[in-house]
Parts: sequence; structure tokens; C-alpha cells
Amino acid sequence: MKKLCALLLCCMVISVQAQTLQFDQLDYYLHQALNAESATQRYALNHIGIQGKAEADGFLVTAVLESYPAQRAGLYRGDVIRSADGTAFHPLFSFNERDLAPNRFRANPRSVQLTIARGASELQLSVQPVFENLYDSFRSASLNSVQQFPSGNKTVGYLRLWLLSRNSNDLISYRRLFSELEGTDGLILDLRDSVGFLDREQLRLVYRGDSNLVPGTSALLDEIINSPVTTPADGYRNPIALLINSQTRGGAELFARQLDQLNRVITLGEQTAGQIGSWITTDDTDTMHYSSESILELPDSIEGLGHPPENLQSYPATQPGRVDPQFQAAMDMLMGII
Repeated sequence: MKKLCALLLCCMVISVQAQTLQFDQLDYYLHQALNAESATQRYALNHIGIQGKAEADGFLVTAVLESYPAQRAGLYRGDVIRSADGTAFHPLFSFNERDLAPNRFRANPRSVQLTIARGASELQLSVQPVFENLYDSFRSASLNSVQQFPSGNKTVGYLRLWLLSRNSNDLISYRRLFSELEGTDGLILDLRDSVGFLDREQLRLVYRGDSNLVPGTSALLDEIINSPVTTPADGYRNPIALLINSQTRGGAELFARQLDQLNRVITLGEQTAGQIGSWITTDDTDTMHYSSESILELPDSIEGLGHPPENLQSYPATQPGRVDPQFQAAMDMLMGII
């Protein structure tokens, strides 16, 4: 009876989570690149390095990738893009030809004039898109995010992992990023808007020794924890403030769940998406379908529910100003510890 109830519950979650992505959505190209079998099969597109959603009065920017055209042009989270070269803005087709979607886009590095609403002000910004797949873009933004902030006699590090990858080269890059920050007294690890797949090697970036890994919090985590390792454990040992939000998805949610078991990790932000299944491209290449079938035999408390932060700190995308209250709360908490 218990197994039957668990199976029914999982099926209910799958029904709730049933979704599709169409070729005219940015997320389609992100998940297509993440799930492609090889680098050559990832769809490239002209883009400026933003995440967001369509609103009645334009496109609301909810995240900006480090060192990408939008950030270099001065675009901020909370800006509303009204138009591009005088026509209604679209995050894809303002930079790419619709007829070539989804996998035949061509590089088009021309500058585009954007009209931006920022609070009560209207601004004009010029941006020149890059042409690459979003897997590479998220990976590059992670590499570009590393910072260190001196405060009194202490130093706080910052790293935004936009992408969790199991690729061996990416795992090497993660170790290098953490080694750059090992001399800091505390770390803000930003998983907001993060996507991808969890690997045991990623957990070892923070955990010092396998004996500290905590099984039983998630069926998928147990499977990852019990997988073989290839490198010595040499994790970051100082306090960590972990930032999550409603767009923390997939392996990033599992990562947050496991790190939350450590007493030296404080989790702040908003509840994660509860979406640790897979995006699948069928014969119709214009559409991707979300599926939880991969966890049907492993019911997981994250799927459909998400992982809650220890400290709730909201940050509406419409909140005006450049101050990031979640980052500030993370900094204040770390300084109170270190």
C-alpha cells in the first residue's frame, strides 16, 4: 500500500509538472543545449545575455549574465525592454530571423537600439548580441562572476554558478574557481537562476571528506552520493551563504538540498522550482516536453515542491533600484559569523 501511495503521489507530481517549451522561448534553447548529446548539437543563437518574462508592457529582465552584452550596455534586473530598433521587443526574434528557428540561426552581430523602461524613466541603450549556445553562455558567465570583497580585516568571496555540469572540463573549472576563493573568510555561493545536473564531484567542492555527505534527504541525492569519485576531497571549509530562488532548477536544487545539511551553510532567498526531471526533444524539434519519468521509481520530496531556504528573503523582479536585498542579507549574515 505504501509503495502504491508513493507511486500515485509521484504520478500526481508529474501531472502537475507537465510542461512544454516552444522554439520562440529562451528557455527552449537553454534546455536544448543542456540536454544535447554533444557540443556540436547545441543550438547557437544571437542573444544579449538576459533571462526574463513577457509582460503586458514589454519584456521584464529578471537576470543578467556577467560580462555579456546586456550587462556591458548597462541593462539591469528589473528593467523592462519595450522595443528594439523601434519595433516590439522579443528576446529571440529581435536578434534572429524567425524563419531560421530553431537550429539554423546565423551570426548577426549588428548593434540594436533598445528602449528601456526603468521605473519612471525611459532610456535608450545600444547592444550588440553574441552568437553562441546558452550552455556556453551560462558556463562563461559563471567564470566571469568571481569576486572578492574586503570588509575590515575579513574578505568575502562571491561565485555565481549559473550552470552545473558533469562535463570533466567543467568540473576542473569549478575546482579552479573554488581554489581562487579558498583564502576568503566566507563565501556567497549564488545559485539563483541556476540549472543543470548534479555530480558528486561538485559536492566535494564544499564537503571535506565523503563521511560528511548526508544520505536520506533525497533518493536522487543518495544515488549521486554513492557514485564513484575521481579526485581527492579538498572542499571549501569556511562559512557559506547560499542564495536560491524560484528559478533555481534541476541539479542546482539537489545541490542546495545537500549543502543545506552543513551547519556552516546558511541558505537565503526563495523556494526553488521543484523541477528535477528532464526536458526531452521529441520528433517535433520545435517543442520540448518536461518529464518526471526519470524519477518515477525514485519519488523525491523536491519534485513539484522545491527546496525552501532557511532564511526567506524575497526579491521581486519589479523592485526598483540596483540594491540586491538577497545579496546584502547574505553579506550581513556572513559578516556576523566570520
